[in-house]
Formats: sequence, C-alpha cells, structure tokens
Amino acid sequence: MWLARMSILCGALSVLPSTTALHAQQVSPQLQAVLQNTAHDEKVPVIITFTDRVDISRFSGHSKRLRRQLISESLRTRALRTRKPLRKFLRDRGATRFKSLWLVNALAVEMPARLADRVARLPGIAKVSLDYTLQLPPAEYNDTPAVQWNLEMIGAPALWDIGLTGQGVVVATMDSGVDIDHPDLKDNWRGGSNSWYDVHTQTDVPCDTNGHGTQVMGIIAGTGPTGIAPGVRWIAVRVFDEVNKAAVSDIHLGFQWLLDPDGDPNTDDAPDIVNNSWNLRETAGECIDEFADDIGTLKAAGIAVIFAAGNEGPSPGSCSSPANYAGSFSVGAVNANLQIALYSSRGPSPCHNDIFPNLVAPGTNIATTDLSFGGANNYASVNGTSYAAPHAAGALALLLSAFPQATIEDLQSALRHTAGDLGAQGPDYDYGHGLIDVAAACNSLHAAQFQCPPDTDQTDTDGNGITDDDNVCVNLTARNNNGDYSFQLSGDSTDPNSSLIRLRQGQKLYLAFSNPEGFPEPLGIECLGYSPATPVFSGSPLSSFAVAPAGQFTYYYNINQPGTYPLLAASETGKAYPAAQIRVDPIQNLSLPGDKYAYNDADGSTHYDLEHSLALDTDNDCTITAQQGQKILLRISNPSSSGYRTLRALGMPMTVIAKGARLLRAPDGARLYYQTCSVTLGGGQSTDVIIDTTDVPPGTYFLYTHHFTGPTTEIQIAPSALTRMFDSCRD
Repeated sequence: MWLARMSILCGALSVLPSTTALHAQQVSPQLQAVLQNTAHDEKVPVIITFTDRVDISRFSGHSKRLRRQLISESLRTRALRTRKPLRKFLRDRGATRFKSLWLVNALAVEMPARLADRVARLPGIAKVSLDYTLQLPPAEYNDTPAVQWNLEMIGAPALWDIGLTGQGVVVATMDSGVDIDHPDLKDNWRGGSNSWYDVHTQTDVPCDTNGHGTQVMGIIAGTGPTGIAPGVRWIAVRVFDEVNKAAVSDIHLGFQWLLDPDGDPNTDDAPDIVNNSWNLRETAGECIDEFADDIGTLKAAGIAVIFAAGNEGPSPGSCSSPANYAGSFSVGAVNANLQIALYSSRGPSPCHNDIFPNLVAPGTNIATTDLSFGGANNYASVNGTSYAAPHAAGALALLLSAFPQATIEDLQSALRHTAGDLGAQGPDYDYGHGLIDVAAACNSLHAAQFQCPPDTDQTDTDGNGITDDDNVCVNLTARNNNGDYSFQLSGDSTDPNSSLIRLRQGQKLYLAFSNPEGFPEPLGIECLGYSPATPVFSGSPLSSFAVAPAGQFTYYYNINQPGTYPLLAASETGKAYPAAQIRVDPIQNLSLPGDKYAYNDADGSTHYDLEHSLALDTDNDCTITAQQGQKILLRISNPSSSGYRTLRALGMPMTVIAKGARLLRAPDGARLYYQTCSVTLGGGQSTDVIIDTTDVPPGTYFLYTHHFTGPTTEIQIAPSALTRMFDSCRD
C-alpha cells in the first residue's frame, strides 16, 4: 500500500520570536513548528477552518437524491456566507492561491507567516492549520507471476453466476488516477466532465503516471480477469500529482468533488462507493481527525467510504488515520493461506472503541491491471492493504446491484456479520470481523429484506423427484434518476442484466415492489397477459396505486401457463414504464432411472460414477478419488437452522441440478441445469450437483464452506483409465 508521509515546508530567513503569542488552541502544532522557523513575510500554506456548522442530520429522512441536494446546497450557502469577509482581509494583505473547501467550511490559502496569529484571533475561526504535503510512494510489485485466487476466495463468482456484476452502481477512487487506455478499464468509465477530476493539472480524461490508482481500480472494476464488479461505472479523482504529492487541501477538494461532481446540486451524479487506499503513515497509533468531517458528510449522503487499514503492522495499535475513524470502513490484508499479512495494520483504534479493522480481504500477490503505456493489456502482481480495500469496494458494489434499496449501513453490516471468522474466535484486532464473503452477505440481505413465505404444497407434478412449485421471492425496486425511470431486480431466479424473472411452471412468485426514491405520482404493477395480480402481506388492491414515494407493496402470482409476461409499472394517470419480464418455462419430463440424471441431451440422460453425501454444518475431511472422465454426484444438504451456507469448489465447475427456487439461476434455454463454482443453501435445504471431470486436469482439488472451517473435502483426480474407482468416503 502506498501511504502518506507528511512533508513540512521550512524557511530559514528571519524568524518569528519564540515568545510570539499564538493561540495554541486555534493554531495547530505543525503550523506552530513551521512558524518558529519562517520569515515574517514568507508565505505559508494554511487551512483556515470556520466555527459555523450545518446540522446535516436533519436531512436524514429524505430520499438519497434529495438528501444529497440539500446537503450540498446548505454547505455551499454556509461557506459563501462565512468566507467572503476573510478572503478580502487576506487578499489585501498579500495572500494568494485561495481554495474554497465548502465541504468542511474552510479556506486554503498561502499567506504571510505574520498573519497566522492575527487570523486565529478573528471571531468565527475554529483553527488555523498547516496545509502539509502527503507523499505517494511507488506501487509495490511482486517478482512472482500474478495468480488469480482472490476473487474466488471472497465469493464473487457466486454472484456473477446469477447475473450480478455491479450494474447500476457508480464506484470512485481517490488515488493517483486511472489509466484510461487500459483495455479492461476504458469501457466502463462513466465518461463526461463529471466523471474525472484532476486536482492539479485539470486534464480532461483519466490518466495515471504512478500505476497505483490503475491497480486499485482494476480490482474493483476491471472488465478482464481481475475485476470484482466489472459491471460498475467508475469515476475517479487524481489527488496526487506527477511527482506523487498532494496537499491536505487537495484531499479535501477531492472529497468535496465526490459529493457533487458536476457542481449542480439539482443533479445526483455522486458515486455510491469511494475507495481510499491511502493513509497518514507517520501518524500510526494516533487519531488525526483532519478528514473526519469530509467522511461524515459523504456517509450522511449515502456514500460508502472504504479505507485500506494501513501497512504499519504487525504491532498492536499500528493503525493510521483516516482508516481508524469510526466512520471509515477499514480493510486489512490476508494471504492465500488465510493468514494475516505481516504488514497489515492492527487495532485497537485510538479514535473509537469498535473493532479495527472492520474486515480483511486478499492483499498479497494480487493480480490486477497495470499501466498500459498506450493500450497494452498489462497486468501486475501487487501487495498491500491498498489492494485489500478494493475487494470491499467491489463486494459492496455487487451487493448494491442486488439490493439498490438497501442503505450503505445495511450492506456493510451484512459483510461484517457474514464474514468468515479467522484467528481468535470472534472479532479481533488482527482480522476484524473476518474474511469478506460476498455470497453469504447477499443471502443474508435477501433473507432479511424479504421473508419468502414457506412452500406448503410440496408437490411433484410429473413425478420426476423435483418439487416444482417452490416459492420464488423477488424484489423490484423503482429508481428515479432525475426523471429517467429504471427498475432493479434482486432475489430468487432473477437475471438483473436482462430484467428477467425465471420461473418453472407451477412455481409461485412473490413480487415486492418498492419505490424508495419517490416518484412524482404513485405507481402500481401490471402483468400483461395475466390478470389480475393478487396483493398479499401489506398495502391495498392494485386499483389504489398504493406504492407512493417511499412505499412498498407485495404481489402474488401463480402463472400456470408457460410463456413470457411483461411487467409494467403503471401510474394513475396512465403512464407506463417497462419494469421486468416473467418467463415461465414448461416443466421438463425428467427421468431418473437407476443411477442416471437427465441432462435433456439427445440420449436423454447421463450416468454418474461416484456418489457422496455432504452436510454443510459438519466437518468432513475425507477424500474422494476419481479418474479423469468420471462423474461425481454430490448430495449436498444444510441441516443447520442458523442460516445460509455456501459450498465452493476450487479449480473445477459443478453442474447444479435445480431443486427449489433458490437454485434456479438463469438456466440455459429450457435446461434446468447451470454450472457454477459455488452453491448456497438455506437452513433445511438440499440439492444435488454433478462434477464432470472430463475436462479437469489430474490433481487434487478442494471443496470448502465459506467459513473455511469445514467441510474441507479433497477430490483427487487420477489420469484416465478403463477401471472404475469408487468413492473412498462413501457412507
């Protein structure tokens, strides 16, 4: 991780007498030290902070879009009112290089040293501090080739399998910039003047001369092999200049731009998530609150603020600001063996009594995008908590694409509560709450936000051994983007990319329609070709259009005829907006003779060779031995009542036989099968998967749960042979 280093600018001409009366409370210690060795008329970069504050908590009850508008307008108005008299006072006395920091009600300026005490004594001045410089060290590279292991470890592929890639989410970085020429990053830049801010040279398009920012963004948003959320749109702030330096005021300007990138409070173009892979290195163990107001304001506006924990470990209390603020979401680093990296900063934090870091994520030998030098597809292997933090940013983007109505606090809480516990039992100051498991967090959010009613029929229409009327529960969220209305799907059997809800004939659909941002008029749902929708749980009949701003309404569908049924969001005045489609697939006539499972292939079925039962709530350290070309049937169950558990396969795909709504994930055509590297089951659920070893190289592979404590099952695949080998773990 690159970390900030304070560089104090000192002069050596005539100096202020040591007996000069300075307001100790208003003049920062760093500035006092500089003034002791600075000529009276020599200019010093300072930040002057005013006492006048705005209580932005009063906007908390508004929608996110309106909340951001009101916060931005009130902060600008306050700053304009307080700074105008002081600007004239300073300009008349030789001050130059003014920067308005309206986000924190401050003014950055270069002024003669002799004015510091006088300004500190003025009414309405909270403090005068040094606008010191932060140094960005070069990016840290590995000599070893990059190995792609980190994305699977945090569970990202499980969400890709169901169509969640971060679509509809905007992620920002404050860093050394981004190389817009890299093929993996150029296509999902949001574009326009409100998507790039170079504090120093005011370039029009993203650039990066260091590489660090490009590496961070590649982990979050790369569309190639490195990105966790390749479907996001990214924007960026370049706060470090061509020689890798930034003043404190530059960082404030970056945070300020992120709240309102286009400078128009009436348009909501702020990001959803901001990644910060930097810290004040030389303040490890201290609480330096310089950026606390910036971060607090962004959080109040519904923006997640992620920070790398720091590279000052392994001593206890080695965390640095701003990562150690209560408002920061801090991320430490682990290696491929799930061991905390030696360099990863540790808690406790001097700023609060909660756990530091919040979480850990992969941070050693991480493959990511590197400077392209004009468009080459370059990659690098890097180390540091700088590269652990973007795993959290990418994970939040995946969750937000699934649950656009959720608050940032909801998403971060889900990541903490579902993290895989590492180190000492329970949260600790090395691993925090544990390793990010975005798949488990997604399941937790779905269960919390929409309690799907239990299936009471348990019927098997065609006698194929598959219950075909399981309940499917889906969230449909309206999004009002300044009059451009869109709708986001999440939940069982959904494909957010195509706005498609996939059902099997006989399944029941519970559709929760919510309108968190507020439309100008209430909306209801109409399903073309199927009449009418039946309201359940809450609300009132469809004709009342009960989904007014901030409202929610749940519909129940039981569509028995195969086909495609468009869903429209309709208003009382007759306006209609395409919202989604329901596709009902016919039940397949699957046969299960003996040891065969139907694949809907030309011959009607496919044999499996080995069979093994695997319970996800118990340890299972046995070995399954197979030969290349054989098929292994795993009967997976989750007897636990404590919630969802995820089984992952390293290095080989599993073909899931769809049993139950939660396992019907965007099948190919009419098939009831899909391939994945992970399967998630709720308490009491079970399913079967087939591992076809035909295209899997000989070797040893592993199955494990998201808690990494068990079951850990080895699958040893020997070279192909004619003799059949049986499961050494067979019950």
